[in-house]
Amino acid sequence: MLKAIFRLASVALVSHSSLVLAQPSTDTSPEVIEVLERSVATGNLNFVVAAVGNADGQAWSHAAGFQDAEKTKPAAPDNIIQIASMTKLITT
Repeated sequence: MLKAIFRLASVALVSHSSLVLAQPSTDTSPEVIEVLERSVATGNLNFVVAAVGNADGQAWSHAAGFQDAEKTKPAAPDNIIQIASMTKLITT
């Protein structure tokens, strides 16, 4: 799982360098989507949302899985979710 997260971060950084982020991206980043979808399909996560942005706002996002245990509400990039201990990820 940790390996998949590092791969996701690496692909996102390479695919969406600051040069690309200067303009809104229409690239669907198939490698990143594959990692997200596989994380849900293998049962490692119920759902996952990823986004890439810069000073101009969100440049790319994708969601996979379902918000609820009954699997009736698909995950969406604008889901509001609780997160904790994100300081290290943001500052490093």
